[in-house]
Amino acid sequence: MANKKKCTPAQLAIGWLLALSKRPDMPTIIPLPGATTAERVKENAGAVELDDQEMKEIDGILASFEVKGDRYHAQGMEHVNG
Repeated sequence: MANKKKCTPAQLAIGWLLALSKRPDMPTIIPLPGATTAERVKENAGAVELDDQEMKEIDGILASFEVKGDRYHAQGMEHVNG
């Protein structure tokens, strides 16, 4: 999809987060991408906008993956959402 939109995968990912943030059931998401050079900071500022169809395509891709396991080890999970 990044190739199709003529952007980097990072720009696509940042655009995806911004689009997610606009959904009524989502909180405000403020992407804070890391960068090792000033050029990367400028590149990240060029995040792309994704339309509803593109978001639907990404949703379908993500839904096709099975989530396995917890995000953290057992002790770490005790502190999540608690």
